[in-house]
This record gives sequence, C-alpha cells and structure tokens, in this order.
Amino acid sequence: MAEYLSCVFIDSYGRHTNRRYEVETQTLKADYGTLATAFAAEIEAISDLGLVSVTLLRPLGVSHAVTAGANVDVGATFNGLVYDGEGKQASIKMPGFK
Repeated sequence: MAEYLSCVFIDSYGRHTNRRYEVETQTLKADYGTLATAFAAEIEAISDLGLVSVTLLRPLGVSHAVTAGANVDVGATFNGLVYDGEGKQASIKMPGFK
C-alpha cells in the first residue's frame, strides 16, 4: 500500500495549504526522516512557500462502502471528555453525518 508525506505550507500572508505526495516505501523508520529532509530541500528549491510540517501517512487499508445519498457537506461536531484527560474536553468534526 502506498505511503505519503503530508506537507503543510504557509505563504507570506499567513495562509496555510496542505498537499499530499506519494513516496516509496522505506525499509527502516529512520529512512523516512532522511526522505522527508531531502524532500523538504527539493521543495525549498522550487517554491517560495514556507514548509510548516511534514507528516508520514501510512494508510491501514481499513475501509467501508459509501451509502447512497451520502453528502460531505452535511456534518456534525461531537464533544466529549478526553480519556484520562483530567477533565479536558475535545471535539471532532465528522462529515457526512447520518
């Protein structure tokens, strides 16, 4: 299964944008750090944007089928307490809520 580097860029106006790039599977975890560093240098050579972060994405292959009429514009926000978070709250936005 393909793996990706997810990059967050920033422009001179403080606006962020995200891009995902497919990369070759590496043998060792440390090789991903080397790959990300080299990739960042390549991006710097061709772009005026700043690079905020690079994250490795490794899809797990878990999926399920779409339901007829599903719509990403419909959504909901769920709020709750963080497990062992000492009373801290968290929220998660879910698109396509039933």
